[in-house]
Amino acid sequence: MDNMSIIIGQVVQVKEGQLDEDTGTSLAGWSGRVVAIYPEYGSVEIAWDSFTLLQLTDAYICQSLDGGYDYLQYCIEPIHVAIIEPKDTPEQVQDLSLIHISEPTR
Repeated sequence: MDNMSIIIGQVVQVKEGQLDEDTGTSLAGWSGRVVAIYPEYGSVEIAWDSFTLLQLTDAYICQSLDGGYDYLQYCIEPIHVAIIEPKDTPEQVQDLSLIHISEPTR
């Protein structure tokens, strides 16, 4: 799959075997909407869907925040994702994202 087959707004799911390089967390099965495409870096930015946000662990969130990363979104090479049907609506993600905005208790 190349950058040309993915467009902004499509829903994608991370393929098996993909780990977050900074935390070692498996990203397999995580899904969300493509919000940006960066052909110059060979990556796409995904805003996680409500199903993925609900499964995020406090440890992953804290590690992401400590590393200066936004845990609500993720950049990944398009070869590591597959296009899927939406599991939720953007409104459901927005509602859940508002809950996640405050930093978790450490």
